[in-house]
Amino acid sequence: MGREKHQASIHPQEKKAEAKSDTLDIFNLRDEVISDYRRYLESFLKIRDRKVREFVASELDQGQLWKDPLIQINPAYKRSADIDTLVSEGILHPDCRSYFPNFNFYHHQESAFRCARQNQPYVLTTGTGSGKSLSYVVPIVDDLLRNPNLKGVRTILVYPMNESAAVPKFASLKLGKDSTDV
Repeated sequence: MGREKHQASIHPQEKKAEAKSDTLDIFNLRDEVISDYRRYLESFLKIRDRKVREFVASELDQGQLWKDPLIQINPAYKRSADIDTLVSEGILHPDCRSYFPNFNFYHHQESAFRCARQNQPYVLTTGTGSGKSLSYVVPIVDDLLRNPNLKGVRTILVYPMNESAAVPKFASLKLGKDSTDV
């Protein structure tokens, strides 16, 4: 994003000066990581042929093994109905209030809840921090509350590794007397 490519190298003096700063410069941190990675790669690259060695060095200098940083603006998502509105409309079970108290959902979450309530499939594609996990978990909790006597596997959640932090948060929901039924 407008940042000139440069060879990733940080001199020891710069590292010392940077360590004294109270703020984190993410671009310098990126350069340090790349520099460390390059040194690691070069530690086991013993290329005898001069042309190949120069080619590899040139490719490393051009940053062929690492891309420029990706910088994105996280949009403000449109707020929509709160938990009480969705319960009063019959979209969510009244006991959802105790699992999601005082929640004010985003528009895309409410749309997902409405699809789920009508047994319609949906796919949700939104950015980081948009509440995709809740878009699936809230309807699961709603269904468990509406149908407490159904037995067997009811839902399988498949999460990528970068979402694994959300799993313990939702796994800790206690529904019913025996949480092992969840």
